[in-house]
Amino acid sequence: MRIAALYDIHGNVPALESALAAVATAGVDAIVIGGDVAEGPQPVETLELLESVDIPLRWLRGNCDREPSKWVAERLDERRVEWLAALPPTVEADVPGLGPVRFCHGSPRSDEDVVTAVSDPERVAPMLAGVEEAIVVSGHTHVQFDRSVAGHRLINAGSVGMPYQGVAGRAFWTILGPGVEPRSSAFDADAFASILRSTGYPHPEWFEVETAEAAAEEYEQMARDQAAGS
Repeated sequence: MRIAALYDIHGNVPALESALAAVATAGVDAIVIGGDVAEGPQPVETLELLESVDIPLRWLRGNCDREPSKWVAERLDERRVEWLAALPPTVEADVPGLGPVRFCHGSPRSDEDVVTAVSDPERVAPMLAGVEEAIVVSGHTHVQFDRSVAGHRLINAGSVGMPYQGVAGRAFWTILGPGVEPRSSAFDADAFASILRSTGYPHPEWFEVETAEAAAEEYEQMARDQAAGS
């Protein structure tokens, strides 16, 4: 069993097409769609593309699936909006070579939990309370990493459609089984920029290229703000 983890597609069809083309030649048995699928300039086209994939898909819910923007919700039919919101928060799989793996969006505790490569282990450990799987795969912060916290191996699969890894025109994703293989594939960044302009998606700044370090600091500040407001 080899699983491709495709997270944070964010309505970016050129990036998704690139990732799916690479996945098709990678010998995977299933694809985990790790949340935040449609929130972006091409929500309908993204879902239609995924619906056409022959490889079995396992879906979980991200925060933007649970609560899409008004712009996205207006373009999806009510059935799709309800279906995305009803997706499970986690999925589990037994991956040869790795053992039981828990897939989630932010953390097993919440799809909005912030975990980065530099998050304080003391802040992250409570998010893993009661989790039996030694390996946890997440997304949400849009940067690949592989680290250990509280006896768990935490893997961020990266972002297909909105990566913050300092380069334009690459989709980031991960294969699991029998090891952990961070992957990336090229897509036409100029074509996607044209799509952003032509659709009028209201948050084009979310897709601006950031370095992993800058993104981590912004997410860590977000986590501090969340803690202060709780």
